[in-house]
Amino acid sequence: MSRPRKILLLTFVAVGAALLWRSQHAGLAEQKPGLDEAALLTQVSDALNARPRLIELGSDSCASCQAMVPVLADLREQHGPGLQVDFIDVWKHPDQAEPFGIRVIPTQVFQGPDGTELARHEGFLAANAIRERWADLGFPLPSNSPKP
Repeated sequence: MSRPRKILLLTFVAVGAALLWRSQHAGLAEQKPGLDEAALLTQVSDALNARPRLIELGSDSCASCQAMVPVLADLREQHGPGLQVDFIDVWKHPDQAEPFGIRVIPTQVFQGPDGTELARHEGFLAANAIRERWADLGFPLPSNSPKP
């Protein structure tokens, strides 16, 4: 189990224990406004299911961006459950691209499960180089392919 998954699992256990304690001691103190148990469990569940994200910022009219299309398809196919792969067309959706402050297309942004930017690359990047970058960042990508 990867380190981020272990941390999320421990967080889930701690939140569960806190909820159990709270339910058993509900009458001891006045409850303060905030998240209810269902909302808290939803947040914990979302955190446990969080996965690293690769965001490709480019355009369908850019040759290097078009060369990335099969790379992104390969990553989705090989690592679907373990990696979220998104494409943002910077000309069609400038409002979505603007927060990334890109200078060149294509640009790949590597985000951790919590949404923190871990790295970025400008220009074409092959699938194996992307896999290596994820491994270097501490997120080796599990493969969907059956092992021989």
